[in-house]
Amino acid sequence: MNYSLLKIVISELEKFQNSEKGENATLDNFRNYLNEQAYLKESPKNISEQVGSEEPSLNNEICKQLLMMGRYAKFALKKGLTNQSELINEDFTYLYRLSDYPQLTKMQLIEKNAHDKQYGLVIINRLLKHKLIDEKINPDDRREKFIYITEKGKQIVENSFEDVSRTARLISGNLSKKEKQQLLNLLKKLSTFHHFIYDNYKDAEMEQIEQLLKQ
Repeated sequence: MNYSLLKIVISELEKFQNSEKGENATLDNFRNYLNEQAYLKESPKNISEQVGSEEPSLNNEICKQLLMMGRYAKFALKKGLTNQSELINEDFTYLYRLSDYPQLTKMQLIEKNAHDKQYGLVIINRLLKHKLIDEKINPDDRREKFIYITEKGKQIVENSFEDVSRTARLISGNLSKKEKQQLLNLLKKLSTFHHFIYDNYKDAEMEQIEQLLKQ
């Protein structure tokens, strides 16, 4: 028997049980812990030190991780919503957001999803085609239309709730409850910052937007 390897396993198990993650001491959680430790050893910081190159900036690494998480989330949504054939791509986010309001203009719904007009209209037209939403003339301005969720759309939202919840659990991954709350707080803070920029500086130059970081 390789006792050296056994000592290493026991040592790692003790670290795991003494960590916050050790509160859920299952074999799967211990395996995830070992995978996480292996990833940390191969983090960009450690790799750059090994090859003697400059350490990537913290901001660049945050940006990369957020972009990658967006792609992973899309992959998870595609898997999780396979039973909802009428909710492809970002359709479900539009439908769920619209279900929170009696009615919205098309641009209001698009802006609440932080998309450009052309991309948002493609999604809205697809939802109209599937009769998940409908539109009506604004009585105060006949040049404008309101959109609202239909009964069919409401039924889709209700039927997809469990699939969306399962997908959300997958996207939240192997974080502990405390880590999820910490991440949520940070993401809300970051989202508030970017929402302010999106609402007030959509057409501003980069140099003007950068000034907000100095305030």
